[in-house]
Amino acid sequence: MKRIFYIFIFIFLLFSCAKADMGKKVEDKSSDIKVDNFYNVFGFELLNRLYDKDENVVISPFSISTALAITYEGAGGETEKEIKKVFHFPDKESLRKIYSNQLKKFDKESKEITIKISNGLWMEKSYKFREDYPERIKESYNSFAQKLDFINETEESRLKINKFIEDFTKEKIKDFIPKGMIDESTALVITNAIYFNSLWEKQFEKKYTFEEDFFVDKNKKVKCKMMSTELEKPLKYFENEKFFIVEFPYADSNFSAFFIAPKEEIKTLFPLKYSEIENSIDSMSFEKFDRISFPKFKLEKKYLLNDILIKMGMKESFTPDADFSFITDFSDLYISNVIHQSFLKVDEEGSEAAAATGVIIVKETSVMPKRILKIDKPFLFIIMEKQTGNMLFIAKVENPQFEE
Repeated sequence: MKRIFYIFIFIFLLFSCAKADMGKKVEDKSSDIKVDNFYNVFGFELLNRLYDKDENVVISPFSISTALAITYEGAGGETEKEIKKVFHFPDKESLRKIYSNQLKKFDKESKEITIKISNGLWMEKSYKFREDYPERIKESYNSFAQKLDFINETEESRLKINKFIEDFTKEKIKDFIPKGMIDESTALVITNAIYFNSLWEKQFEKKYTFEEDFFVDKNKKVKCKMMSTELEKPLKYFENEKFFIVEFPYADSNFSAFFIAPKEEIKTLFPLKYSEIENSIDSMSFEKFDRISFPKFKLEKKYLLNDILIKMGMKESFTPDADFSFITDFSDLYISNVIHQSFLKVDEEGSEAAAATGVIIVKETSVMPKRILKIDKPFLFIIMEKQTGNMLFIAKVENPQFEE
């Protein structure tokens, strides 16, 4: 019943410090709709689609949304509208301001906490990009731009991107872009990487971690390592007929973990609406508990998000009809893949989490079909001496058997 714990820790620890800024309503003048906490709204919508009662899930809505925000900057027409709708983005100018403000809070390194973010544009060196696109992304999203040779050094380019992501995430995200996902048609790879590592405000003593039952549902239980500690301070808490929420703070007071536990089975929580969770968090108050216990765990997941994003409404982006006219003056770019990989570890000391998202944009190519000669029917076989034309051997092969 507590499996939902695992998912929400990562979602909320990334956003709790940004809640004040991102919680403000941003007016979308193009549609007169007020967008509230769009990163989180998308995160819960994605969670509803990834949810499976028999599997763990770990995602970083912030990472995915950031990579697609950079993609959104390069989109126009219907492509821009679709990305905006799926991710609940405000207009581009408002989005830049929001991201710039939150970056100031998402860049810390001390003995208590490390949190850092990297945005990258990996650009095919021979492709003609608009000069203002990488400059705009660099200024608004603190991104770097690096040119690679996807055509002649395809595998080397893939490995270079993967090595950067691995190093940035302290080796928590490995083999990020699978072999074969980048080829000579690749024009641009947009990456976001995030790394988080923080101590609890109140750490657990390992001697109080014991193997205990964890009740997956009313008919199934498993063993887990359950951590436990006494509490001197009250915790923020909220409870309704469906679930309870408790906040457990990290050493840096700007970050907390939130545990959301259903009263009944986990399936009763779905589908989840972010507005319901947000209102519940706003209604939390301090309550005194003598002790808190929850499992230690480590999760690693990788997702290919193409089908999900298409079903959510981002259809044109994945077709040659896509409009990325703010990236290039040509009309040949479209998204081939969106991949996301996440890592989360929770133990007695605190939490370590990392995620990376990649948007691979390719150029449409008119490649001549390859001529393949395949002999897969009975045939004649001849060995000939060419100067004389003598046929030294002739064979009719109807059943080509071979034995050592």
